[in-house]
Amino acid sequence: MMEGADSDGTFLQWAEVSQGTVVMTYVHTLNETAKDSGRDREEFFNMQVNTDGTIVPGSSPCADQAVEGMREARIRVNPAITIVKVHEGFNVWQYIGVCAGQYAALLSWGALAVALVDSYKDLRPR
Repeated sequence: MMEGADSDGTFLQWAEVSQGTVVMTYVHTLNETAKDSGRDREEFFNMQVNTDGTIVPGSSPCADQAVEGMREARIRVNPAITIVKVHEGFNVWQYIGVCAGQYAALLSWGALAVALVDSYKDLRPR
């Protein structure tokens, strides 16, 4: 469990909202590869759309009670929902990529070893 999380694994992270309009996007992540509390996450991500904090009459029930100099922060929820499913599946291309990466690492380390041995030969007294 993550440090600072409650018993359900919920970890609250506060996001600042400044004046203007902020759009909140909901993302639901289903991570089948995680073995702890991160398997099922529901998160909101905010994006600042504009910084105009002018109070718009009629936009809020208390807009008529605003005092001079007050600014408004408008939070809008994006109607689109993003669902991300992460699963561990076998893919032939992944296997080929891993093998190619290991082969490239072997060639790189082999070339380094040959260069070191060759440079050592030049330093040896004759």
